[in-house]
Amino acid sequence: MIRRGVAGAWRRREIIVKRSLQLMLAVLVAVAGFGLAAAPSGAVVPTGPKAKAFTIAAAPASSVWSQTVKLTAALTPKGGGVPKGGTITFLADGNPIGSATATTRNTVLTTSTLPPGDHAITASYSGDVGIAPGSTTNSVPVTIGAAATAITVAPTQDPVPYEDPAEIKAVVRAVAPAVPTRRPTGTVTFTSSGCITGTVNVNSNGVATWRPWLCPGHHEITAVYNGSDKHAASTEPAVSEVTVLEPADEDGENLDQVNDADPAGFLGISDDSVTSSSYAQAITPSRTGRIYAVDIIGLWISETETPPGPLLLSVQTLDEDGNPTGTILGSGSLDPSLADEGVGGEYHVELDDVADVEGGIEYGLVLEVAPQAPDAYGIWLVFISGENSYPGAMRARSEGVWGDPAEPDADLMFRTHLGDPV
Repeated sequence: MIRRGVAGAWRRREIIVKRSLQLMLAVLVAVAGFGLAAAPSGAVVPTGPKAKAFTIAAAPASSVWSQTVKLTAALTPKGGGVPKGGTITFLADGNPIGSATATTRNTVLTTSTLPPGDHAITASYSGDVGIAPGSTTNSVPVTIGAAATAITVAPTQDPVPYEDPAEIKAVVRAVAPAVPTRRPTGTVTFTSSGCITGTVNVNSNGVATWRPWLCPGHHEITAVYNGSDKHAASTEPAVSEVTVLEPADEDGENLDQVNDADPAGFLGISDDSVTSSSYAQAITPSRTGRIYAVDIIGLWISETETPPGPLLLSVQTLDEDGNPTGTILGSGSLDPSLADEGVGGEYHVELDDVADVEGGIEYGLVLEVAPQAPDAYGIWLVFISGENSYPGAMRARSEGVWGDPAEPDADLMFRTHLGDPV
């Protein structure tokens, strides 16, 4: 009985010793684990071979902002095999830009956030149960350029009432291969007929809105995008047009095109045995309608006290060179009997045949004298302004041939009355 009891005690002691050895082994493993505290956060303790030095590639090597760049890390453990985990972190100029889990020899990360400039791309590996941590042996150059842009411009209303500001909108967008939904920021500079400018911020939708007060008349509008740190400036300006209506006159008649600058001289209009001259002022109606009256300032003189023939006014079409074609859309006349010789005045000439015109189309306001007797040396003088105060050009006709006027900086002083179309 005593021997059996002793034998049982030895067996119990053996069990206790085995359990103690297992506990000691677990403690040693734990201590060994503390020795790997320098491994990257989240890494599994590697027990296999170290990683070979691995390389990285990028495609495309040159792109524009917001275009996707594909980064590839080629990782192969010593002795072959495939990574079973761990993280590859990609870096641009030493700064992390994204990570991917390594589950194959080639680990891929795509990015579209690299800013414009030249970048050096590298990668680091955290390691897994079979592969130790490592870094790429090379760096890959990647160049990112500013995204190209396109710009359009247009008024939100045309024509614009005299009492309202114009509203001009420019839309800026990115051009492929850039991502079009990544709207440009920055500013747009607007210019009206080369004299009025304004710079406006681009909103989150890529739209810049300019609201200038423009003088009555026809205006050419240009818009230029000034660029930003990610989007390139315009290579060509966007161009549009807008017309501001004249205010109604005291009689409620609608004034349209007007040149009421200070007078700078006279043009002589005649048709006799000595001289024959006519003039055409280019005008651009602000809207589609009917020109039913024209105002001019003038007088007549004569060496023989015989008045000239009536002054004829007509609205004609123009050819591609800006010369009247002879196609009369509407006409009227001013009889010299309405004024004494040498006495100037403002004359309101009602057109006997109204001229149906289209808004934004250029026409010629032609002034000439009805044929008169050979011995009648009368001449009409009409007032002109200088320094091209009206945007339309003026043509002169001498002996039946149209050409540039003798006064190239002159414009007829006039007003047109434009009614609604019938």
